Amino acid sequence: MKRPVIIALTITCAITTGLLLSKSSWETLQTQRQAYNDKIQASRKIETDRAELLKKTAQLDSPYGKEQRARELGYRKPYEKPLTLD
Repeated sequence: MKRPVIIALTITCAITTGLLLSKSSWETLQTQRQAYNDKIQASRKIETDRAELLKKTAQLDSPYGKEQRARELGYRKPYEKPLTLD
C-alpha cells in the first residue's frame, strides 16, 4: 500500500476510536446540561412565585389591603348600614 493510504486509514481509525470512547462522556454531559437547565427553570419559577408573594404581602399589609380583606370577611364600619336587595 502507499503511504498516504496508510496514513488516511490510521487517522480514520483514530477518529472512530476516539468518538466511540467519548460517547459516554457526551451522554453524561447532555444529562448534566439537562439537569442544570431544569434547576435553572425551577429557580426562576421560585423567584417569580416569591415576587408575587412579596407583592401580595405588601398589598395586604397596607391600610387599604387590610380594609379590603376585612370587608371580604364581612366586617363593616360602625356607621355603615348593610345594603339589602329587595
